[in-house]
Amino acid sequence: MVEILQNRDPRDKEKEREKWISLREASKISGYSPDYIGYLIRTGKIPGRMVYTGASWQTTREAILAYKNRQQRKKGKMTLKEKMGEGLNSLKSRLEFELNILKMFFKEFKVLLLFLFLLIFFITSISAWFLFSKLEKKIEVKEIEKKERITF
Repeated sequence: MVEILQNRDPRDKEKEREKWISLREASKISGYSPDYIGYLIRTGKIPGRMVYTGASWQTTREAILAYKNRQQRKKGKMTLKEKMGEGLNSLKSRLEFELNILKMFFKEFKVLLLFLFLLIFFITSISAWFLFSKLEKKIEVKEIEKKERITF
């Protein structure tokens, strides 16, 4: 699961400081590079959160150790049940990540999206009015032509 930091209660931050670790610390624990750990978070393979609008990532000690253990087990034989559980967890993490990104996008750009929607609505309305007025004029011209034909 990837979490995007938002404004929260300061007491919650103190509790979470103990839980979340930087990628450098996770690198020391696991032996993986910080870039690779960031990749694992972004792809949803391990839980993590974005700090400072995407410039930095954090994860938990438990998550990085669990990933390392899974990788070691993969070298051996994995049962079908373990493979299915791994796949479902990965899919769940990726979906949560995508939903968090969409929530952030709509939160940041809701005014712009509203303006864009209104602009499209007005352009469509003006186009429809213009086309219907042209159509109405053509109908009037055809009615006049019919009346003139009848009189001759």
